[in-house]
Amino acid sequence: GSAQARLAQALQGALPGPRLGYYGVIDERLDLALIEHLADARPHWQIVMVGPVVKIDPDRLPQRPNLHWLGMQDYATLPYLLAGWDLCLMPFALNESTRFISPTKTLEYMASEKPVVSTPVHDVMQLYGAQVALANAGKAFVDACDTLLAETAQARQRRAEAMLQTVFTRSWDHTVAEVNRLLRAACAGAEAALEADDSAAAAAATVAIGTHRAAPRRMAQ
Repeated sequence: GSAQARLAQALQGALPGPRLGYYGVIDERLDLALIEHLADARPHWQIVMVGPVVKIDPDRLPQRPNLHWLGMQDYATLPYLLAGWDLCLMPFALNESTRFISPTKTLEYMASEKPVVSTPVHDVMQLYGAQVALANAGKAFVDACDTLLAETAQARQRRAEAMLQTVFTRSWDHTVAEVNRLLRAACAGAEAALEADDSAAAAAATVAIGTHRAAPRRMAQ
């Protein structure tokens, strides 16, 4: 509500745009060198990092005038922070700790209709590669951010529509309906197979009975 909106304004309202943001746990899965490179490459960008620092030394976090570590925030405040960003970041390291992650924040970012740039984490690439810009560390990542920040209003609208469609198809309601459809199809297929088996068994039994009845007559001759 208004309290969360006021808090978001207090945390980042004074920062000029463009604002590029991330929320989530800040741990060994993030590419700190990439975040540092991003801040250095575009000093006029404000990089907003929201989330608790876990399993890594806070002293390792790069410090720059345009890099803002806001710490852990209440979940209800996150949408208000996100609303003030121009672009969402997913700067994950490509290592064993991120090999099997499937970040739910991808859909949350997309639901906000904000452009998203991610490193090519497998599940993000496979599931959302059509809507999320993918770039490896360094210059390519900065270039991808540049491109999305400079997109035309028409391109932004097309991207937003595609994102919302993807969010819809990944919703729980849609997923449940799709699973239900597949289960019904599988059950119908199984029933048809059983009926076919029953028909085949009945036909075989009829043949067997006919053969049994015919046998004595042949023997009598």
